[in-house]
Amino acid sequence: MKATCVRFAAVCAIALLTACGGGSSGGTTSATTTTPAEPILQSIALSPVNPTIPVGTSLQLVATGTYTDGSTKALTTGLIWSTAGGHSSMFTGGLVKGVSMGSDLVTATLGVVSGSTALTVKGPYIIPAAGGNIVAAGGSHTVVRKADGTLAGFGSNHSGQLGDGTAVDRVIPTATVDASNLWTSLSAGDFYTLALRSDGSIWGWGLNQNGQIGDKSVVDKLAPTQIGTDKKWTVISAGKAHSVGVKSDGTLWSWGRNFDGQLGDATAVDKTAPIQVLMTPATAGSTTTATATAADKIWALAGAGSNYTVGVKTDNTVYTWGGNERGQLGMGATVSQPINWPVKLTVLNADFKALSISVGNLHVLVIRPDGVLYAWGANEKGQLGIGKVGDEKLPVQVNNHTDWKMVSAGGFHSLAVKVGGTLWSWGANSNGQLGVGTTNDSLLPVQVGLSRDWVAVYAGKEHSFALKSDGTLWGWGRNYEGQQGNGTMTEKPVLVPTQLP
Repeated sequence: MKATCVRFAAVCAIALLTACGGGSSGGTTSATTTTPAEPILQSIALSPVNPTIPVGTSLQLVATGTYTDGSTKALTTGLIWSTAGGHSSMFTGGLVKGVSMGSDLVTATLGVVSGSTALTVKGPYIIPAAGGNIVAAGGSHTVVRKADGTLAGFGSNHSGQLGDGTAVDRVIPTATVDASNLWTSLSAGDFYTLALRSDGSIWGWGLNQNGQIGDKSVVDKLAPTQIGTDKKWTVISAGKAHSVGVKSDGTLWSWGRNFDGQLGDATAVDKTAPIQVLMTPATAGSTTTATATAADKIWALAGAGSNYTVGVKTDNTVYTWGGNERGQLGMGATVSQPINWPVKLTVLNADFKALSISVGNLHVLVIRPDGVLYAWGANEKGQLGIGKVGDEKLPVQVNNHTDWKMVSAGGFHSLAVKVGGTLWSWGANSNGQLGVGTTNDSLLPVQVGLSRDWVAVYAGKEHSFALKSDGTLWGWGRNYEGQQGNGTMTEKPVLVPTQLP
C-alpha cells in the first residue's frame, strides 16, 4: 500500500512538470522579465538662449527636454508657454513677438517642469544683415524701413512720394500701400522714392516728370511700382530728378533727367527706363550701339546728386560725371560744358580711392580706405567741414581724424558717425538740421550730444535722422511739412535728436 502511494505521487509529479513545460529534454525554459521604467523629464532648455528681437518682429523658440536616462528630445506637445514683463506676447507653439522695448522672461512648462530664458526687445528699426539704408530722407519727406521689413512714410506727399496710394501729407508714420515685408534698402530724391526688395527687384514712386521712377513713363506714381523685371539690383540712389543703380553683375545703370549729362551716356536726353552706363559710350548721334567691356562690369557703388553722379569701382577708384558748376565733380576746375560720361578722379596724378561715398545736393563726402574723410563741391554753408566757406574743386581732407565710419551729405549740411559711435554734423543749420540745439551754421564738424551708441546717419534736404544700436531712430531739423513724423507740422524746427515712435 505504501509503495503504491509512492508511485502515485511520482506519476502526479511528472504530470505536473509536463503541464508546466518541464520534465522533457525537448522543452524550453523562460525567465520572468521586468519592463524598465519610463525616463522622467528632469529639465527644459529654451533656444535660442537670451535672444534679442526688435519691436514688431517675431521669433520661434524651441523647447528641449532632458530626461533621467540622459536622453534629450524636442518638446512639441503639452507645453504651456508664458511671458512675464509686458514687453512681448506669446503665441501657440513658442512664437514670441516684441511689443515694446524692454526685458521679459519667457517660460515653457510641461507638468511640474519648466524652463526659462531672458528676452530683450529692441527698438523697431534695424539695418538688415545684408546692409542697406533704412531711412530715405528727401526734399521734405521721409520713408523708413522697420525691422519687420515693412515701410512707412511721413511728410510732404503731393507727388505720392510716401507711397501710401494718396497725395495727402502725413505727420505720423503711415504704411505704404504695398504691405510687403521684403524691403531692404531705400533712397529718396527731392519728390520721389526708390526701394530695393530682398529678391533683388527695384521699385519707385512719387514724382516722375523726367522718368526718374524708371517705369518707361513720365506719370507720377502714388504707390510702389516695379521698375522692369530684373532682380539683380544691389545698390540704388535717387538724386534730384535722376536715378542710378548697380546690379549684382557689376554693371551700372541710370535713368531720369539728363540735361547735364548726369546719366553718363554721352547725351543730354532724358531716359524713362534704366540704361547701362558705359566707359566708352557711343558717340552722340551715332547709329552704332556701344559694346560693354569688362571695365563696365566692376562697379560697386553709385550716388546721384542734384545734376551729377559719382561712381566707385571694385578697386575703389572714383569716377564722376554730369554738371560741374560748383566743382562737384572734383576735377580741379569748373567747366562750361557738362561731362556726360564717367571720368576717373585723380589727385596729383594718382587715383583717388574711396571706401564709401555720400552724394549731396552739390557736395560730395568720401571716406577713404584709411578712414580719412574727404569732401569737395559747393561750400557756401560750410557743408564740407573744412573751417571756411567757398567751393572746393578738388578733394580736400576734413580734419586729421582717421576713424570715420559713415557719412551722409544732405542739401547743405553733412552728418557722420565715427567708429566709436559718436555723432557729428556740420554745415547749414537754419532749421536745426545739425541737431546741436541752435540754428547757427558750423564750418567744422561738431559732436552732437555725448552718446556713443550711434550706428548710422541719414541727411535730407534740411532734416536729419540717426540710428542707435538699440534699434531706436532719432530725427531733428525742419518739420514744416511733417517730415519728422512726430505728429506735428510746424515752422518750429526740432533742434536736438528726438526719438521717433
